[in-house]
Amino acid sequence: MPPARIGINFDPNGQTDAEWRKWLLKECGPQGASVSEAGESLVFDVGGTQTEVVPIPWDFGGVFEKLEDKRALERGILAVMAAAAPDDARLVESLLDRIQAESRQATRTSAVKLWNAVRRPDMDTVGFVAQVFGQDHELERPLSSLLAGSGFLKGLECFLRPLSGIPGNAGIPACSSGSIQGPG
Repeated sequence: MPPARIGINFDPNGQTDAEWRKWLLKECGPQGASVSEAGESLVFDVGGTQTEVVPIPWDFGGVFEKLEDKRALERGILAVMAAAAPDDARLVESLLDRIQAESRQATRTSAVKLWNAVRRPDMDTVGFVAQVFGQDHELERPLSSLLAGSGFLKGLECFLRPLSGIPGNAGIPACSSGSIQGPG
């Protein structure tokens, strides 16, 4: 039996909401299903069994785009750091360019480690990540801005809300009307 709710995490690659929603309809829905929209979600109905698909776009900005295109915590860290310290971002990017010019691999992980060395040379990487996500007060505003505009976190919250008992939030559209009928 199909699940009643599925969260689909994907990289929109700069597409508009309408473009990636069209992609979701084409690539992620079962053949022959009728489709409707419920808030942020898509609802696929096959023979009376409804499956809600909650889009969770990975949208942590366009910093360090020369690096590998993968969804990872490092991508979020780099977005926060670039917003908080643009001068450091330019320095780290120039160091990465130098590494790549020497025909060596530079990854988002190496970018975070370089940033750690530039910003907090006295701290190991684990401590640095903790600083980015809540302990460094200089980063609170950039982190809050990134999170407020994030389709990823909006989609994740939308997907998890029914499981957690979190009531609806006026700032975040409801995932669905609550009338999704899974397999009985």
